[in-house]
Amino acid sequence: MAILTIILLVSTAFALGDATLRPMTPCERARYAATHGPIGAYIPTCDAAGRYTPKQCSGSTGYCWCVTTTGQKIQGTETPPGTASNCSTKMKGVGMKTLKRRTVVFTVRQEVIHIPYK
Repeated sequence: MAILTIILLVSTAFALGDATLRPMTPCERARYAATHGPIGAYIPTCDAAGRYTPKQCSGSTGYCWCVTTTGQKIQGTETPPGTASNCSTKMKGVGMKTLKRRTVVFTVRQEVIHIPYK
C-alpha cells in the first residue's frame, strides 16, 4: 500500500509539470481572474510558457484581434466571427524602435564601452 501511495504521488508531480514550480504569468493571472468572474467575459489564451498568444478571441462574441506580447490589443486588427486573420504578419514592427544612431556595446570587466557603428 505504501508503494502504491508513493507511485501515485510521483506520477501526480510529473502530471502537474512546471506549473507548480513557477509563479503565474500576467496572462495566466488574467485568465484565472476571467474564469472566476462574470459569465461571458473575455478569457485570454496563453501559450505553454504562459505568454499571450498573438491571436485573442472572445468566446461570447466570436470577434478576434491581435495582441502584443504584453496582451495589449493592436489597433485595427479586430475581425468579425468567421473571418480569418493572421496575427503573425501584423506583429512585424510592433514595439520596435528605430534608432537614429547605431551603437555596438561591449562589456569588458564590468565596464561598458560604447563604439559608434557606421
